[in-house]
Amino acid sequence: MELLLLITSSSEIIHRFQSALSDTFIILTADNLKKGSLLLQEEHIAVIAADVTISGNIEEYTGRFRS
Repeated sequence: MELLLLITSSSEIIHRFQSALSDTFIILTADNLKKGSLLLQEEHIAVIAADVTISGNIEEYTGRFRS
């Protein structure tokens, strides 16, 4: 299994991802971009999904971690 980082504060979105992808990914969650960027530094994340309704510049946090 690979790690998916889900950046959202919505419990509904988290539940939907867990229901749909629990057999394929281990889902790590962060409720904001800053916490998500810390997980990117600590874990080997295969996929990032970010709630577009959160504030902040997603590219600023995730751009430097692309391989």
